[in-house]
Parts: sequence; C-alpha cells; structure tokens
Amino acid sequence: MSMHKLLAGDGYAYLTRQVAAGDAGLGPDDSLVAYYESTGNPPGRWTGHGLAGFGDDATGRLRPGTAVTETTMAAVFRDGCDPLSGDPLGRTYQGRNGRPVVGFDLTFTVPKSASVLWALGDDTTRAAVHAAHRAAVDQALEFVDRTVARTRVGHAGCRQVRTRGVVAAAFDHWDTRTGDPNLHTHVVVANKVQGPDGAWRSLDGKTIHAATVTVSALYDALLADELTRRLPVTWSHRSRGPRRNPAFEIDGVDDTLLAAFSTRSEQIHCAEQAWIAQFQASHGRGPSRDEMLDAALDGFLTAGAQGRVAVLQAADNRTVRDLNLLARARGIRAGTVRPDGVDLHDGLVAGVGDRIVTRRNHRRLHTTDGYVRNGSLWDVVGVGNDGSLRVRPAHAPGRRDDVGPTVLLPATYVAEHVELGYATGTARTQGVTADQTHTIAAPGMAREDLYVGMSRGRDLNRTYVVTDRLDDDCVPAHPGQAASYREVLDAILATSHAEPTATETWDAYHPDAPAPVAVPPLRPPHDYGRSAPNRWSSPPPAPAPAHDGPVRQS
Repeated sequence: MSMHKLLAGDGYAYLTRQVAAGDAGLGPDDSLVAYYESTGNPPGRWTGHGLAGFGDDATGRLRPGTAVTETTMAAVFRDGCDPLSGDPLGRTYQGRNGRPVVGFDLTFTVPKSASVLWALGDDTTRAAVHAAHRAAVDQALEFVDRTVARTRVGHAGCRQVRTRGVVAAAFDHWDTRTGDPNLHTHVVVANKVQGPDGAWRSLDGKTIHAATVTVSALYDALLADELTRRLPVTWSHRSRGPRRNPAFEIDGVDDTLLAAFSTRSEQIHCAEQAWIAQFQASHGRGPSRDEMLDAALDGFLTAGAQGRVAVLQAADNRTVRDLNLLARARGIRAGTVRPDGVDLHDGLVAGVGDRIVTRRNHRRLHTTDGYVRNGSLWDVVGVGNDGSLRVRPAHAPGRRDDVGPTVLLPATYVAEHVELGYATGTARTQGVTADQTHTIAAPGMAREDLYVGMSRGRDLNRTYVVTDRLDDDCVPAHPGQAASYREVLDAILATSHAEPTATETWDAYHPDAPAPVAVPPLRPPHDYGRSAPNRWSSPPPAPAPAHDGPVRQS
C-alpha cells in the first residue's frame, strides 16, 4: 500500500479526473458517468464508519457501498460539507501556505502475480481474485477506522482522542496507464472526522503517516490469506530485480510472464535512466533524489580521504543498493575500480578495487584474527573465473592496502553471502561508533532509524533529506505536491517500527480509559520472612540485570 496527501485546489481535480476516472485523464467538462459506462471500471463507493455522521432523518443517510457521484465528492473533498444536508463539517479546510490537506489517498495494489492471474484467469478465477482483494481492502480499512484514525482536542490540539470513524471513497482500477493488468483500489480518506463529542475536526495526519507500513503489511497478509482460502495457490518471496525489495508472489506464475506484463515499470526505469543521463550531461550532477545520494557519497568519500572512519547509510534496502551502485560507478570513473567482476547476493557486481561486506560467518575460511565473519569489510584484490573473490581486510573507508594476507572467498559463498560494502542499513549500524555518519532520510523511515543515523558519529552526524514524491503507476505525478524537508522529518519522527509495550498500546488506543488491573500471579508470593522445612531461609539471588541496548552478534 502507498499513501500520499491530497491538497486543496489541484488535489480535488486530481481526485475527480484521475483517481475517480482511472487513467482516462478526463477534461473539466467530461462526465464521470460516461467514463464508467465506456471503460467498464466500476463507480466509486462510499465506505467508513464515519458515514453515519452524514445526513439526518429528514435528508436521509449515506450508506456504505453507495455509489460516489461528482456532487457528493465535491461536497466532501472540495467544500468540506455534509453531502446530504450541506452543513459544514466543522471548520473549512485549513493548512500551511493556503494549501490545506483535504484527504489521504491510500492505494492498495495486489502483487503482480495476482494481477496476472486475475487478468488471464477464467470468470471464476477472476471473481475469486477480485473478491479476495476487496475483502483484504475492507479489513485493512476497518483497522484504519477503529485503530489508526485519531483527532486532536484541547488547546493547540494537545490531546489525541478516538474518532467515530473515517469517511472514504474507494475506486477500483484494473490496469496501469500503459494497459498492464494492475488490480488496485484507491481509498481516499477525507480529512474530516467526528470526535467522541460529535464535533467535526481534522484527522491527526501523523497517525496516518505512522501506520502506513503497518497497514501495508496487514493488507498483504490479508490478501494472501483471502486468496488462499478461495483458490489452491501458495505464496513465496522472490526477487524483483535491481533496486527493488523481494515481493510476496504466487507460486507458478513465471517471472517471464510477470515481465511481459510490466511495461509500465520498464518505461519508468528507461525514462528515469535517460532523464538522469540528460540531466548529468547538462548539469554535471544527478538530479533531485540522486542529488542527495551524490551529496551523501561525497561526504563519505571526503571523510575517508581525510583518514576518518565514516558510515554511509540508509534505512531501506533500495537506497542502500543505490548508494553502493553509485559508489562503484564513481570508482570506475576514477580508475580505482575495475568494471568487470562477479555477481553478488545483492544483484550488483564486484571487481578489483571494490569494497565488499560478508554477510555470514564461515569458520572454515581462516583469517589472521580467526575466520570470515558476518559484517566484516574487505577490499577485492582478485577475481576468479569461477566467480570467486580474493579479498584483503579493509582498514579505513578511504584507504586501499596493497600488502597483507588475503582470503579466497569461494564462488558459492560470494553469490549467496557477499554484497557491496560502501553503504549499509541503519539496522546494521546499531552499536557502531565512527568519526562521521552520512545518512539518507526519506519518507517511510522510522524515528528509530533516524536516531541511529544521528548518534553513531563522534564528530559529525549529517542527514540528507529526500523530499521527492514516489511515482504512481496509475496517476500522473504532481511536482507541486513535493514535500518539504520539515514535512519529511515530521513524518519520520511520527513513525515508529518498534514494538510497543502493553501499557503503551493501551494508552495509545484507550487514552480516556484506565489501564486494566494487573493479572494476579498464578501462585501466592513466598514469604521469605518465615522459615519452613525444606524451604529457603532467604530469597534466591536476583538475576543479572539485562542490557538495555541491542546485542550485536557476529
């Protein structure tokens, strides 16, 4: 699932002409009804427990499942009014710089293999896939409705409270802009909710941002479960190629078939590469997100050249991979890295001059200090025809040692447990201390990752904030809606991937209710003050205190 904000003005035009109308891109005078009739995409439907707050006995009620019309959409997302009575839903939409947030577009997309199964299957199969998707979306939205949605009350919104549910319009779409099968649903949540007192207020956007990863994972799990109950399918993780994390796909749907129905992804990749090349030719540097990666890499390499120990890091695997790819390209251009090499576990290539990291202990590969360990850094000094690598321990990020003992990493180990080692993930740098850190901060990052990025360096901790909006397979990009660095950092600070304690969970979701009474012990406590036969005359020794921080294992 992906999420982005809808802003007033062009946000409403985006909603009516792109989300509601799929990929048609209707003109301002075109009718949505005519679009639905001509394309076969179903009309949108209203959903969410917050619909109960619309209308009254005189004007009627808006029931879940009711078809979305242009008039009702305009009332809610443009005017901020009750679509039945016309009454204002609290204050008018308000925001910074005159562009308030009117809603949040939560886009739920089935895995590519499920879209292909839906597109090529018979009527029974297609119906089963669609029903599983709809059931997963409905359950995920129910979670948002009851668990995520919050609003704020009190002076300057000092207190967070529960709501009576969200108001949302859901639109099912069948394909991408290039016609590839891409079953997905846009659930557009209005930035209007009722608090416990019945008053209409804005959603607390921080809770929506913070729950994005959780809701996405929940939907994926629900879809797999719903589809498995309807069809005899099994699931497993598989690689999606460079720059992408592994996907949970249906077994038996061949990768070749998935690639044949992924022209949109290929177009994005080709256009991105061509645009980057053109930008670099004109400006001598990479654009936007790539500017941040270049800047972080420059800082990392400069620190190494000055003899300082530096860490280059990001929270997500894609960015780590991009940084490693960029660092290798920089070395090839400088003549310090050979372009030819062998394939690694991360899908990249390592040649002579590259820095790599081993990701698994191998006690039979002996070194001067023991054996090859998980997390150790090495410089490549030789490449074997069989895919093996001869490496030497790396001592400083910017230095390549030409002397000292070497180790031969077998081809099977290289293919399965070796990656480029210029950049790493923040999850792997907990407990590490360096002179400097250079960290990429991007939407989706959690505050725990940012804390690691800002606390590992003795002399300098520098963060490079990415404000780009991710491309959408269905909707044209809106450059004017790019986030500011402050909005990105606010969202990161509002996002936590840590498991909360039972008390924290209760306080978050029951702010106005006292915590439950503690469960009494199964056995009565032993009275150590009274001696008894065959009993201790004094309490047993207390266990050693546990470490508060994470334990770094080799």
